[in-house]
Amino acid sequence: MNKIICFDNWTAGAHHFERLVLEFEKYGYSLILIHVGSWAHDKEREKEEFIGKLLVRDISYYNGKSLNKVLKEENPVAVLFLDTNSFPHMAFNRYASKLNIPTCLIYHGLVTVQAVGLGSQSPHKRNVTNTLQILRKRIFANLFIKVPIYIKSLIITAAPFSYWKSLMFGLLMKALNNDVSMGASITTKIGAVYTSSDISHMNTKFKIPKDKIYVVGNPDLISFGLTSKQFLSNISNNNKVIMYIDTAYLQAGVVYKNEKDFLNHLNYTRNQLMLIGYSFVLKLHPAHYMTDIPKRLQEMKIKICKDDFVDNLNKCCSVITEPSSAAMIPALMGMPLLLANYKTLEGQEYGKVLKKYPRSIYLNNISEIKQLLNYESKYLDLNSLNKWISLNSGPMPAEDMPKRVVKAVDEMLN
Repeated sequence: MNKIICFDNWTAGAHHFERLVLEFEKYGYSLILIHVGSWAHDKEREKEEFIGKLLVRDISYYNGKSLNKVLKEENPVAVLFLDTNSFPHMAFNRYASKLNIPTCLIYHGLVTVQAVGLGSQSPHKRNVTNTLQILRKRIFANLFIKVPIYIKSLIITAAPFSYWKSLMFGLLMKALNNDVSMGASITTKIGAVYTSSDISHMNTKFKIPKDKIYVVGNPDLISFGLTSKQFLSNISNNNKVIMYIDTAYLQAGVVYKNEKDFLNHLNYTRNQLMLIGYSFVLKLHPAHYMTDIPKRLQEMKIKICKDDFVDNLNKCCSVITEPSSAAMIPALMGMPLLLANYKTLEGQEYGKVLKKYPRSIYLNNISEIKQLLNYESKYLDLNSLNKWISLNSGPMPAEDMPKRVVKAVDEMLN
């Protein structure tokens, strides 16, 4: 079989590649994920393992060989990325380009639920305390491993001065926690996005031509078990339950000062909802399950839904959401979305996909929820709702997403 390398910083995104394994095999390709987790994020992983059907190797498996030598040794026909905007990814991408190995960038979420495209301004409120704590944890790996490895790739691939200039500017912006591309990454040959809403973002940020960007469908619908038959299935619900959808801002070093600040925000939300007669259930971002947050929430008697997301939504009348791809699920079900803009999240920006959703409401004060929901339901426009779902559900059936990705890569190679 022809080998294709999936490259990433760690194993947290392995499931995005693992879902493609069987479909690639049908086309005569084998997948292997090579990650650099032992450099920083994933130090306890085995050198070689299987995650589901996906063969996974940490860079330590190669006994100190450089990324360039690993790429030459494995000799793949293509490389797949979930991101090309970090130092290891940029280095690997440069080496692949020099060796004439075609590459593909696959978005692993619906990006435009977030307020991207703000120039050098971050779409999130920066929290200096939390940001500095995260930078302190990562500074050694970045300064002494990742940045030098990228600099080495610039030297070996004879990068022009513009890339060195972009590196200096990018380092400054990263230090300020701004949401800008490093501006020094070689463009991948093709890209894949969940829905057409993200085409312009990928074209602008990663310079991939629009005619080389494939719309492949939203695999979150598969993960959460939502079918097209369930679209608009929860337009009206009188249950007094509201779900909160979290985005793991705490782990990203933005918005919240620390763990206590995050937990206080959830506790405040739960208590305020109880005061006006609503129950509270939390959809926690998967990144928190690598911390003690779930245990703390259990101690606080906050209900968490994990594998029963859609079932819990069917019991809810609405959701309060941060800018999360998971918010697409209740939106496709036709539910009102309360965009969190209160207390710690006051002034939070949201992306065009959520802002244009016909049932989105900015929530500035939890005590006003009843009035907001009553007013919104009174003026519900089903025609607009159907149009939004048609535009933002992505190609259906969602189960064919792996087929669409593999077909795009196969066309690139042939």
